Amino acid sequence: MIKRNSFWTSALMACVVASGLLWAACSTEVPTAPQQNPTGPIQSAVQANFSCAILSDGTTIQFVNLSTGFVKSVLWDFGDGSKKSRDVNPTHAYTGAGPFIVILKVSGGGTSSTVQGAVPDVCSGGGGSGG
Repeated sequence: MIKRNSFWTSALMACVVASGLLWAACSTEVPTAPQQNPTGPIQSAVQANFSCAILSDGTTIQFVNLSTGFVKSVLWDFGDGSKKSRDVNPTHAYTGAGPFIVILKVSGGGTSSTVQGAVPDVCSGGGGSGG
């Protein structure tokens, strides 16, 4: 393997690793450096979105991050005063009656986006609202 400009090349496979995340761009071709515009690297703006499902115990919710763009960080606020989470797809157990306003903030590529939804109401509807 040869390391060149944060890209690893191999005769059999080349995979791009960006910011510690494996980017699903494996091929037999040697990658080239990312294209740049005059103001810096091209990166898509982030847009926060999520869905959720109530698990069988009735108090735990599985959240799924559906955000788009060059997402580098996530922050979940579950709306019940508990510790916030930086997990991409967290689960959270609620101890009181809802609804709770869940807030997901994502950032990356020089942009950020926030979405919120009332849990458990949005879980049956499949996502948050906002922008």
